[in-house]
Amino acid sequence: MSFYLAQGVGIISVVFSVQSFYTKKKEKTLLYQILANICFAIQYLLLGSMFTSLVCLLAVIRGIVFSVYDEKSKNVPVFWLLFFLSLISLNLWWNYEGILSFLPYFGSVFVTYGLWQNNLNVYRFCGFLNAFFLIFYNMIVRAYVGACLSLFELINALLALYKNTRKEKKK
Repeated sequence: MSFYLAQGVGIISVVFSVQSFYTKKKEKTLLYQILANICFAIQYLLLGSMFTSLVCLLAVIRGIVFSVYDEKSKNVPVFWLLFFLSLISLNLWWNYEGILSFLPYFGSVFVTYGLWQNNLNVYRFCGFLNAFFLIFYNMIVRAYVGACLSLFELINALLALYKNTRKEKKK
């Protein structure tokens, strides 16, 4: 029963995640990512992955903190980058579930860095790396809806990188 409930919650997560790709304002993107991460945290909890559930909850807190700075059109201080990277690492140490834990760990580290800095192509590349790691992780933990979303994110990140790299070369 919890397997099917987890897949249902995963579908809700996908709706929020896809919506975050198509909003034009960063504030709304962060809001949809926060909602998606809450749902993903529930999905991973239902699938028995405490580590990844906590990674998603840390992403919610990170999204809130980063959005406060974004609303003020200010750069996020390096303190917050180091703070969240430390929390992600502590979570790995406390809730280590085997070598597989490194896939969402590195994905979260890359996304945190990508969101912290201000270059959209770096952010997209970090999102690509996160999606790459999560495709494999989600298949192994049976988060099949999440694996499909990760594949979608991977393709979109590649397309965005390609499109924006071509635009930069034309200038």
